[in-house]
Amino acid sequence: MKNKFITVLLVVAVFIPSIVSVVYFNKVNGGVADTHNTVSMTVKDVAGSTFVFNRSDGEKATDMFAFFLNMNANATEIASLPSTIAENDFYQVTISTAVKDAGYKYYFTLISADCYFMDGDGKVYQIAEKDAQQFLESSYAASLYEFGAPPVLSLGTSQAKPASSVWSFQNSTGEFTQADTSFSVTSETESYALEGGLVMNFSIQPDYFGVKIIDQSTNAVVFDDLYENISALTVSDSMKVRAEVSAKWYEEAERSYYGEQTYTFDAQLSAPAEFYAGTTTLQIGEFICVTGINVNSPENIAFTSEPAINYTPAFFKDGESGTVHALIPFNWDLAAGSYVLNFTYGGASQQINITLNQRTNAFRERTINIDKNVVATYGSDASIERCNTELGEVAKKSSATQYWQGSFLPGADEGALKNGFGHTMKVSGGSMQYRHTGIDYALPGDTQIQAVNAGEVLYAGYLDYSGYTVVIEHGYGLKSWYCHMNSASVAAGDKVEKGAAIGVAGSSGFAAETGVHIGLTVFDVPVCQYSLWDSGTNKGIPVYTAE
Repeated sequence: MKNKFITVLLVVAVFIPSIVSVVYFNKVNGGVADTHNTVSMTVKDVAGSTFVFNRSDGEKATDMFAFFLNMNANATEIASLPSTIAENDFYQVTISTAVKDAGYKYYFTLISADCYFMDGDGKVYQIAEKDAQQFLESSYAASLYEFGAPPVLSLGTSQAKPASSVWSFQNSTGEFTQADTSFSVTSETESYALEGGLVMNFSIQPDYFGVKIIDQSTNAVVFDDLYENISALTVSDSMKVRAEVSAKWYEEAERSYYGEQTYTFDAQLSAPAEFYAGTTTLQIGEFICVTGINVNSPENIAFTSEPAINYTPAFFKDGESGTVHALIPFNWDLAAGSYVLNFTYGGASQQINITLNQRTNAFRERTINIDKNVVATYGSDASIERCNTELGEVAKKSSATQYWQGSFLPGADEGALKNGFGHTMKVSGGSMQYRHTGIDYALPGDTQIQAVNAGEVLYAGYLDYSGYTVVIEHGYGLKSWYCHMNSASVAAGDKVEKGAAIGVAGSSGFAAETGVHIGLTVFDVPVCQYSLWDSGTNKGIPVYTAE
């Protein structure tokens, strides 16, 4: 059936420009193109769909040339785009002759009296109302309407091209226009590698969604049913199939669209991703390890949580096995309660329910006495800023190697614990206060400080605020921090074993007394380490392992 847009363009008395008007327009504008010398035209709509018309295509192309040239010739030059239009998306159109390309930006709205275009020299024109209305009723205005563009079928992160597509949308007059889908269909059978099984989603849910799956290794039909029953399809790893899809959107009184599309494509399927937590119960300020299996590209994992935990986990590959791990902290500002972690990969989604409990040793305020000269010299804003800047860069680093094994050591004599994790520390005699990111130990000055677990030294140096400082990466962004020592006995790049001496207790930097501050973070989020000790509830980091 003749496209309505093309049919309208053939009504010569109303829409085809006179040779005089087109020639005059192009004479004034540098003779860029006319109906005789235009050889091609490219139209990119506001949704990004591109339509290409070549003179060799025949009447459809020449009618498009004539329409746009006529629209340009009938337009009225104005000083500038209205402020309400200037930020709008626009159609990008290139009209080409054998020797020159001319680019235009067309700002169409659904109000025919409020449509404009800008030429390559930046001159602005208001489009004649009758020409704008004609365009708004055409196939190529589809992207201006909410349901004008045909639905898109997503296969995980890929989009499938239809083998056939018929789509009609309601235009600004209330009539239906058939979209030009000739540029979006393909006669080729495309292939996709789909992780997470055969997961398909339309941008507009169809009324009918039928799927036929053929196992290419046996040429047997293994599924022929509605997509809502696709869970009945058993997917084996590296399974190769051909899919035939039929989708229909019925014409109904209250709808502004209807149509149907078919697809044929090949796919290599992998088993759906699965996610597991090493533990699902923890206290505020602690962290969990989440393991994903059947994941080859961890950077494509999408994560959300309800309520929000204000953290996006980084997943690390465990060799080439398709297993990945991430550490997820539940910081000290979160409320106790139930949390739902949502993981999506390759179209497959999974939830993990977490119970976050109050701390058994509640956070509280503590007052510490620090010499005022120490506060002025080592606790100044400049000292704190330099420390945060330098160590902030260290906190961003990570390793895909899991160095840690088993339980964690306190790093110093557990009995010498002075100030615990998470408390609000107030410095006596002033207004200075801060949240305590680790544990303070009061120790003799010659006490050896131990690495809490195996890892790689990321930093060893001196800063006015933190004094002699060592930072060790234990894997997956988990770090231990040792501050205020008298000296450090390791250097950046060193590999250390659990219990290795990394420095000596001291009172360097902003310290109240001789000892050491030992903290643990997941990247830059402070986490509580008590449960990781041999005396703790977990005696290490619980990590999921397949039975």
